[in-house]
Amino acid sequence: MASKLRLSKNPLNQQVPALIAADVAYRLYAAQVDAVARLAKLFSSPKDGQIIDYKAQCAVDFGAPQLLFPFNADAQQEAWRTGGMSVVKGVQAYLKAVLTNDGLPELVDSSDYKIGENIGVTPKVVIYHGRLFDIVRYAATTTMVRKVRTLFVPPPINQGVIMDFVDGKSLVRDALDLGISVDMMYWHSADLTMTDVTFADYILAVIEAIDAIGDEEINAMALCLGGTILAMALSLMEAQGRDVVKSVAYINTLTDFSGDTGVMGAMIDQNVVDAAWKKASKNGVMAGADMNAGFRWMSVWDLILSMAIDQFLMGKAPSKSPYLAWNKDGTNLPPVMHRDYLMACYLNNLFAQNKFEVAGHVLKIKNKVPTAGIVGWLDHIVPPKTSIAGMLLMGQLEQLYITENGHIGAIRLDFEKGKYRYSQGPFDDVESIISRSTACTGSWVTPYGAWVEQYSGPLVPASVLPSINLGVSPGPYAYGLIQ
Repeated sequence: MASKLRLSKNPLNQQVPALIAADVAYRLYAAQVDAVARLAKLFSSPKDGQIIDYKAQCAVDFGAPQLLFPFNADAQQEAWRTGGMSVVKGVQAYLKAVLTNDGLPELVDSSDYKIGENIGVTPKVVIYHGRLFDIVRYAATTTMVRKVRTLFVPPPINQGVIMDFVDGKSLVRDALDLGISVDMMYWHSADLTMTDVTFADYILAVIEAIDAIGDEEINAMALCLGGTILAMALSLMEAQGRDVVKSVAYINTLTDFSGDTGVMGAMIDQNVVDAAWKKASKNGVMAGADMNAGFRWMSVWDLILSMAIDQFLMGKAPSKSPYLAWNKDGTNLPPVMHRDYLMACYLNNLFAQNKFEVAGHVLKIKNKVPTAGIVGWLDHIVPPKTSIAGMLLMGQLEQLYITENGHIGAIRLDFEKGKYRYSQGPFDDVESIISRSTACTGSWVTPYGAWVEQYSGPLVPASVLPSINLGVSPGPYAYGLIQ
């Protein structure tokens, strides 16, 4: 795979001899890096090949001339325009980064984003409080709703508010507007009282949430790791002879870790797991800040180096982005749970091999729950083909939506400008699914809403939110770095 060149678009790069020379040297350097990488991959396993590609891209990224002030025409022009103040601000930002952030530029200015004020504002109440999570119930936005409720399961690694985000970009609100009744789990950020919590406990927590809602039938929708946990919970319920969940939708979810598992999968080995366990067990939690730093290194140019250019060379303030603010506001995980998850999934792929045991049952990946899948074609954390392959193993994939977005953008598409591809089962294999898909405009939420109606019961009058509210929604633990 050829590495992506990081070239400046400033016209001076094609006019000033020193900048022209730097550009030529950079292109030659990148070509040599790629040649060495291609040679190394001839003698490497597929997973090692992913690591080689990642390191080659990092080498090309760090070799970009624009990272140095003498070869960055934009930074020089900004210094001239501001009378040198951009240089002063850049030096100040760099010193602050060295002293407070391990030399990394600030990810985002999150001061404008407040949970409950302009993020996660859809009306709701807390209806259940458990050790690992709360359940929030959302107010209906239509007079008639489907009788069967839908439980949203976000990933425990980040705040669940990503599924009820800023105004106009809320998956929860989109579902409510289609007459879908929504409850959602909000995972607690781990503290020192949760050092004994295991990965299996998180699987059991999903069943606890379903039982707490108390309905005879329920639908479910899950994102990322939330989907992995939900899939295992459904397999456990099936092993227990329980038929409660009528349909499920997985968004950017891995259940089979045998194929391409992205940059994250390529980087995880036993040494990484042992190092993370050593630090987490010492601190009592796997800190969200540590995981956030790891995710930044998976996208070196976008989340580190380009920000370094803006803040250290251009003297700009950190950007304001609600998505990056959410990404920065990570939750802690229990040390044992984090280790168990990496070992069971990334290192040993136990679930897909029907070898993962929970509560006395060996979980089988194949189940009877009708499934819809949503993947992001540009997702570098959950590669779409691997996600689809896992859903095929589960055996009941009926609908698939392939968005033109990455890991987060796939969650919610614009109803007018969004683009995705749609494919309807029965399905044979990953490649045929993709080749048979049809290009569509809008949001996948609309056809999903039409599909899930068959599993959602009749229309009934919407009820008001229960008068009981067990606390501030989504709870004090969610008010971390954002607030």
